[in-house]
Amino acid sequence: MKLNNNWKTKFISSFSALGILILFNQCVGQYEEIQEVQFEATVNDTDNSSQTNSFHDEGDIVPEEEAETGATEVARTAASVGVLNFEQIDASFQSITGVDRRLFSDVNNAYIDNFLGLPGNNSVKEYNASHTMAVFKVASAYCARMKNQTDLSNNFYGGFINLNLSPNQVLANAAQKSSFIDGMIDKIWGVDVGDPSVIEQTKQEMLVLLDELLEGESPTSSATTRRVATGVCAAMLSAPQIIYL
Repeated sequence: MKLNNNWKTKFISSFSALGILILFNQCVGQYEEIQEVQFEATVNDTDNSSQTNSFHDEGDIVPEEEAETGATEVARTAASVGVLNFEQIDASFQSITGVDRRLFSDVNNAYIDNFLGLPGNNSVKEYNASHTMAVFKVASAYCARMKNQTDLSNNFYGGFINLNLSPNQVLANAAQKSSFIDGMIDKIWGVDVGDPSVIEQTKQEMLVLLDELLEGESPTSSATTRRVATGVCAAMLSAPQIIYL
């Protein structure tokens, strides 16, 4: 994806802020869920321990299937939170964009260049900022190639935006921008992607990113439309909605 330095700096800065916010919101929510389970497990363990001490002499025995709570429940909850590994990320990007990286040296080189930065396993505990940037760079290559391939671009964007038109024609008002982001959500994240309130919040964040990418760019050039679409595509393709298991 060839961008001028000012546009690239603005894009990366906007994406970084957006990515941090999305990741923070999701991680906090998941952490609170685990903490809640841990708290309840601790209370239950304490109560069960007291009851066991009180009635042990009477020979009361807690069935094994009922005792399998507490720490094991916490472990199951923590284990349910994970991220895609490098193979799964690549396969997901190919499936969503329709781009086979083996057929395009630019995409394949981006994958190889960032391979060591991609998650090597599904552990969310090991996922860090360097993984986020590597995933984003690979996603950018996929989105840029899709934009440059007429058949793939028409298949992906054809239902909700014409990349051959200028922002003045297709991204000129709130309704057009909302329609564009809705189309991107449907194409990249799917129509059933979780809590509607979370999706609406994320949509608003994507609209903010869209406005930031449009700022200072030519509103009469179709090249701006294509760059902005590619930027939003890369941000959404590398977002937690795709990367998280």
